[in-house]
Amino acid sequence: MKRFISAITVSAFIAAVSSSCGGSKGAGDYGDVPTIDWAQGCATKVIDLHDFADIEYVPLETNDSCLIQYATQRAVSDSFIVVGDAFQGRIHVFDRKGRHLRSFGRKGGGPEEYQYMLDVVTDFDNSEVLVYDLKNNRFVRFGLDGKFRGVTNAQIEGKLDNVSNFDATYMIARDGKDLSLQPLEENKEPYRYILINKQTGEIKRLPFAAEHPMGYSMTWEMEGGAISLAFPISQVSSMGSGAALISDISKDTVYQYAENSLKPLFAFKNVDRKSNVVPDLPTVALVAGNNVFVDYMRVTDINQNGSEFDEDMTHMYLFNMADGSLSKVDIKRPYLKDGGDNSQALYRTTQSTDGSTIAVPLQMEKLVEALDNDNLADDVKALVEGRSEEANPVIMLIKFRK
Repeated sequence: MKRFISAITVSAFIAAVSSSCGGSKGAGDYGDVPTIDWAQGCATKVIDLHDFADIEYVPLETNDSCLIQYATQRAVSDSFIVVGDAFQGRIHVFDRKGRHLRSFGRKGGGPEEYQYMLDVVTDFDNSEVLVYDLKNNRFVRFGLDGKFRGVTNAQIEGKLDNVSNFDATYMIARDGKDLSLQPLEENKEPYRYILINKQTGEIKRLPFAAEHPMGYSMTWEMEGGAISLAFPISQVSSMGSGAALISDISKDTVYQYAENSLKPLFAFKNVDRKSNVVPDLPTVALVAGNNVFVDYMRVTDINQNGSEFDEDMTHMYLFNMADGSLSKVDIKRPYLKDGGDNSQALYRTTQSTDGSTIAVPLQMEKLVEALDNDNLADDVKALVEGRSEEANPVIMLIKFRK
């Protein structure tokens, strides 16, 4: 099965991709909101990132003080690359050439420590990094210089989820208090999407409530014991510059929140809610212009070995809101000569100052293997030759053209 676990979008797709199947506009009860009709079939198109984005490769310096186990979250500005490693509980700051500047933060129970690093929010406006400590429901704040700046307690009873930077004053997140293991029809509490003041922790709730949401994960009783799996059925993410994207399958609609207003962008039609073990799950991360990537997941079976998917439906799709067209897409990996397949996920956890850049960590072990097989693109070879498989990753910066 080939699938991304996140989404990327860019307005230049209008020129880069021709549509192969159709969506619809103004159908059914959706009014004038463009809709994606999942009952239609689609052909798959292969897309080259170079057609619509500028790509830069930055090898991160490796030394004993900044060994990265896994770059779980990244942030990019004109001056810095910030990497959060949740496995180690560390923050690493590099310049734009990949030179290591400093590392800071640690797990623990002290006033400057955190017990569980769930999210890392990089605020370039205030030169600050905020680590969300899930265990204590608080943010531990550091300057980009590594100095401890204080602690902000989230003024909320529940836990937070999907925390990201919103603007100079607020972060945006989902109130996790109502995330339950109950099936859709049994969970009557609404999700609560919120803004969190970075200094005070005060909460401002967005004008949004889903009538019958489903929890972020569900548990199935199976022979030999219960199994719990998490699926991204609802999410909120920053779009940069004081705007955010809210996607919730309970309303089958994707919204943009900006300037204290909630605007529907498009809707899903004919999502299969009954045929399989869990409802079909279309998820969206980012929107640029009229174009959006949607990751559609159809789970056909859940067992002790995990979950199985319908490989025909489970795919990444490109939707154009202007003409309603819909296409399956595979994205070639630009650092390989043969392009590879799309099993390398382009994660949506990157934060950039203008929302236009995605940073993808390329693990050195895989790059060395590709070098040995003479499968590395020419502009990546020199960055890999002579480096150890244990070295820090090369960061692929994908900057969408306007």
